Amino acid sequence: MDPNRLGHLDVILPLVYELKSRNAKISLHIVYTCRDQYDLLKKNEILFDIAQSLGKVSFVSLPNKINSKFIKAILSKIFFIFLLPSLLPLAFNRRSIYLCSNSVEGFRCKFIHYLNKINGGKTYTYMATISSHRECYRRYFYDDGSPRQEFLERKKRHEINAADGLLIYNKDNIQYLKTIGYYNFKIIGYPLLYDNFRQFLRENYSKYLKNEIHKYGKQDKNIYISIFINKFWGRWAGRDMDWLRETLTSAIKCIKIQNPSALILVRPHPTLSEEKLNEIFAKYNEKDIIITYLHPSIMALASKYVISIAQSTTFMHVMSMGTPYIEYGLMQQRTYEIFPEGSLFAEFGTIVAKNEEELTLALQGLIHREPGINQFNKLLNHQTDLSLFESYRSLPN
Repeated sequence: MDPNRLGHLDVILPLVYELKSRNAKISLHIVYTCRDQYDLLKKNEILFDIAQSLGKVSFVSLPNKINSKFIKAILSKIFFIFLLPSLLPLAFNRRSIYLCSNSVEGFRCKFIHYLNKINGGKTYTYMATISSHRECYRRYFYDDGSPRQEFLERKKRHEINAADGLLIYNKDNIQYLKTIGYYNFKIIGYPLLYDNFRQFLRENYSKYLKNEIHKYGKQDKNIYISIFINKFWGRWAGRDMDWLRETLTSAIKCIKIQNPSALILVRPHPTLSEEKLNEIFAKYNEKDIIITYLHPSIMALASKYVISIAQSTTFMHVMSMGTPYIEYGLMQQRTYEIFPEGSLFAEFGTIVAKNEEELTLALQGLIHREPGINQFNKLLNHQTDLSLFESYRSLPN
């Protein structure tokens, strides 16, 4: 597989970890062709360790600093000369599986797919984000199933090539995915809820937490609280740095009032500049704050609660570990028209706080309030089903 975003590994690593726990002979080979994403994986210590324990992680690069678009186009077609050492085993092993994100489209994906198919190998596609897609359907369709204007404005999609099947997490996914051209669904459950992966995280999270804290010269604390800065810009979120600055400092203020001795772990969106965050923290002289790229599940296990700035499916990582998840800040007005409950994910039991007063009340009420975990588990309705792979691995080499 060649993941072009770190989030892809939240699907693949738990899946392969679970399969390997059942069959030690299974091995994963991740081949990166994007240097930035490869470096980002190495920065995420726990994911890198898991990936290496499952097999091999490698990076294959083309010569860079090429100005000619024509030459770049030619090189992209002969790119597989560099990849052949990694790809050739696919053609000789009936048990090989190629995992491709979203669809088998484009020269590279099709080439690997057909190479893998020579001796009967399988190609499965997967969605790059772990989600129920319930919020996606509500964004684009009314309750009666008729499309909203936002859906009509989208480019019409043809039937998407999912190869031997699209790996999905729950039957809830199907309603939305069908509308954008997917078919041939294979339900495998939510990978982040697989038992063996969760057990690994619970047994090892404190080690990774301490490594991160000591790296910044901080002392261990009795209380950790996490803030996730999610994508707050773009079509749906529509916010800017001034909004982030105001919302972030307000969240820190509320945390410090309730838990003055807590160490605050801030996990920014991967594309957000650390310099901009450090400017905010320097202005307010907060010493008990570190910027970290720890896995959200690790932070959830370590934290008393997690505050999310802007909407994100990372709530699944947090609530799957039994930690309260507070969604803080205002959405755009048109989003409230679709989600009057105040969040895309409130139906799963997240705690919604639009302003500082509501956040204060939410933090005060945490000790008396059911954090919505039962509601989360009931609506998610996770069931691990890896029978697809169990039957496939019985094939002879």
